[in-house]
Amino acid sequence: GCMMTFTNSTLVTYKLISPNRGSRDGHKIDTITIHCFVGQVTAKRGCEVFQQKNSCNYVVGYDGSIGLVVEEKDRSWCTSNRANDARAVTIEVACASYHPYEVTSKAYAALLDLVTDICRRNGINKLVWSTNKADRIGHRNGCNMTVHRDYENKACPGQWLYERHGQIAAEVNKRLTEDEEMERWKTINDVPAGYREMAQRYIAAGALKGKGDGEIDLTEDMIRVME
Repeated sequence: GCMMTFTNSTLVTYKLISPNRGSRDGHKIDTITIHCFVGQVTAKRGCEVFQQKNSCNYVVGYDGSIGLVVEEKDRSWCTSNRANDARAVTIEVACASYHPYEVTSKAYAALLDLVTDICRRNGINKLVWSTNKADRIGHRNGCNMTVHRDYENKACPGQWLYERHGQIAAEVNKRLTEDEEMERWKTINDVPAGYREMAQRYIAAGALKGKGDGEIDLTEDMIRVME
């Protein structure tokens, strides 16, 4: 078969590779597994902890820092399940050390950026979450987000993050579809002629953000009108 090329996120602010890693067993990355790291650590501290025991691909610190622990080409020892870790990018997010294990706004924002970036580079066009465990572990109905509690008797990723998995998927998907729309309409001249005048009106009304050089950000409404 063709060689799979794996890259790592350029959002990483600290790198300390863990010896706790293995082979992806020929799998491509098609799953995201978000964990909670109990304790408000920085990415650096998280990376240090994972030198001793277990690991993950990325750790997100309470301050929004992002650490690379295991490169995406390798399988992390994260989810107590080899098959899951072979196909997933695993992310440990610093959180409070008590229920519901809340995550800071900086860590949450960094997590969204990181997950979007992972999806873009690995060709995951849409994140699908399900509150049904059987959907998750069986990857049924396109489900491609799993959680540690699926494979072990743990609270991970904690109530706070678990309850936000649908929201994480929605926000990342919004960003991924915006990428596609921006690909289609790079400048006002790419807008079909009949709609250009209207697009200009949208821009004038502030409904569309101009990006300089005649580039525009088209709102979803605008795209809908065009289609």
